[in-house]
Amino acid sequence: MNRKSELKCIDVARAALGEPTKPTGQRPEVNEAWFLCNQHQDEHASLKVNTLKNAWMDGPCNASGNAWELAGFLQGKGYQWESYSEADRKGISEWLRAHKLLGELPEKVNRARPRKVVAYPVLREFIYRHWDTGEGVAKRVRFGAPEKQNRFAWFHSEKIAGGGGEWKPGYANINSLPLYLGAPAPKDEATFLCYAARFEEATEIYLTEGEHDADAGAEIGLAAVTGGGTSSLEILRRNAQWFRDRNVVILAHADAAGLRFAEQAAVLLDSAATSIRIVKLAECWPMPVKDLADVVEGMSAGGYSAETIHEALHVARDRAPAWKAATGSEALDAVYNYIRRFTKVSEGQARACTLWVAAAFVYQKWDFTSYLHIYSAERGEGKSTLVNVLAALLGGLNVLIRPSLAALFTDLDENPGVPQLLDEIDKMFCGKREYDAPILAYLTAGFQRGRKVPRVQLGKASRRNEQFETFCPKVLAGRYEQTLDDPTRDRCIPIRMEMAVWADRVKRWVFKFHLSEGQEIGAKLQVWCQSIAEEAVKIDVWATTEVGQRVIDIWEPLLTIAELTGEDWLEHAKASILDLHTGPRGQHDSRGMKLLKAILTVKDSRPDSEGIFSSELATALPGINEEWREYGKGQKPVSATQIARILAPYEIKPARITIDRQQDRGYLWSQFADAWSRYTPNQDTLRHFNKKEVSYDKSLFNEADTKIKDTKTDDSVPHAMTQAKTTAKWFRLSELR
Repeated sequence: MNRKSELKCIDVARAALGEPTKPTGQRPEVNEAWFLCNQHQDEHASLKVNTLKNAWMDGPCNASGNAWELAGFLQGKGYQWESYSEADRKGISEWLRAHKLLGELPEKVNRARPRKVVAYPVLREFIYRHWDTGEGVAKRVRFGAPEKQNRFAWFHSEKIAGGGGEWKPGYANINSLPLYLGAPAPKDEATFLCYAARFEEATEIYLTEGEHDADAGAEIGLAAVTGGGTSSLEILRRNAQWFRDRNVVILAHADAAGLRFAEQAAVLLDSAATSIRIVKLAECWPMPVKDLADVVEGMSAGGYSAETIHEALHVARDRAPAWKAATGSEALDAVYNYIRRFTKVSEGQARACTLWVAAAFVYQKWDFTSYLHIYSAERGEGKSTLVNVLAALLGGLNVLIRPSLAALFTDLDENPGVPQLLDEIDKMFCGKREYDAPILAYLTAGFQRGRKVPRVQLGKASRRNEQFETFCPKVLAGRYEQTLDDPTRDRCIPIRMEMAVWADRVKRWVFKFHLSEGQEIGAKLQVWCQSIAEEAVKIDVWATTEVGQRVIDIWEPLLTIAELTGEDWLEHAKASILDLHTGPRGQHDSRGMKLLKAILTVKDSRPDSEGIFSSELATALPGINEEWREYGKGQKPVSATQIARILAPYEIKPARITIDRQQDRGYLWSQFADAWSRYTPNQDTLRHFNKKEVSYDKSLFNEADTKIKDTKTDDSVPHAMTQAKTTAKWFRLSELR
């Protein structure tokens, strides 16, 4: 006799179907047993039981599960345990006992305290009704559960289309529901039909985020509806015809999700409604409120009548400006001004941060994402302020302060698809490879989609290897540029902060005053970015001859968004790339690349020579910069042997050459031609991306200067940084393929 905890799929299948048989044309595996299924006309064995995993599946019926679900499936009750009623579960237990497959556990076996089952009280039931008949199609039940537990549950009618049947738990096709009409309690059919008639006659509709708010609005005489909350915008799209030729007032919650819901709903209803206004409830009342239900309950408790509340809402409605969809340029300009108002950053840095925020909203559309590396030489130069500003624009995300590796993985697991903002990253590293390498691997892998970090998960009696994907946009803020290793810095957009002085007129960012403003600006940008997401993946990215392929990978999402914005944003983005990655801000060259550039400088000083002796090169390099005067641990001038060792990976080796009838070991300039064209690109040398000798048509390239206009951002920024003209050859990558 099997006890309940030891119920086996193979025993259940044998009890119901007899002995297993051989599938036609196949040889069963050692741990597999095949049976003829009794739930369809099975000519060949299709029900497979895996005795090792104690699981089963039936392909024609598209069913699988554990032993208990197999017993229910073979009795015609379905295969999902959650869908069984209490009577179904009782019948399955009786069937198992009748076949001597189920016995009771001895009392002394389980000495653990019995788990207490808590039945949370039902607070409200919200019934979605058919427009014509008034019959209930679905209902959403709100329980009095603690905050971190699920407070809502869906139920559906057996008669899905017309409603009116028995309530069954669950409802998968939520987006097909009708709008929820707020109606004063009690929620009987007569009240609903009466209020539905009032709704059809109304010229002004109040759209709320949830059902409770719609009911509260109905209690004070508003024609209030909801589409089921922030996650069910498709309900609004399907029912947009009910808003045609009417004035719509959207009542927005104060949090980021509420503001985003208001913007998204306005976009959906823009083509149908006569006018749209967004009222932020938290800014209209003297008491702290979250939603319309708080307004009605709080003011009713204060002795205000429904007419007074109704009139106050009308005043707030009239003060709210008429909504119109923000263009891409308007949304990006608002973010740009918000960033520059509170931080001391250059124009190129502010443009990069603005485009990074936009790309972070739709980063799943690209194979690469971009990191922002915010660093400074000293404390108090605005790194954390910039992180807070970016967090506000992204919806008020939590900033991770000196997180451990386990905390990073947990945050990704609990908040999938959300950018990570890491502050004080210089405190995350201790200088020991065994501790720093896992965090650097986490950051390096998160730059490209599909790259995963393996980690060993320890269980009670076993361990297993799991692959974690860390792909998402990240902000890395901390002191010192050298905190990150070269591979991680190569994946970042460098943002070097400077100490703000009084003349910079940088305002202080205060959480309680400026968070909601940033959330509202970010919500408008997010809605616009989502509207162009499908078009963005079809655009071929711009590239330049002055930066490498890795920089183009970083900037691909940003350049795409800049081009879709139009106007001057693409030119601003191009100038930002050159400012941050080619000038003094973007110097992250390896030692070999620095040597190649130094040797190129030496060559330019000897235009008539065909090469240079090694001894002369070792003498000339210390005059280029300090790095070659105090080279290595000994802090001595670089030697000819050290130069040869650095150049060896580039296949540049010294040989005996003749210059002006003198012979010695040295280098011909022709030996450097290929390395210079690849690793020191400039406006006259073109990088070979596929490492093949290809002659490119230079007419493909845009020879025009990239000009940055000296524009004024807002009253808080006295002047914008004027960048020098740069001549760069820009082209699309497809032109080189």
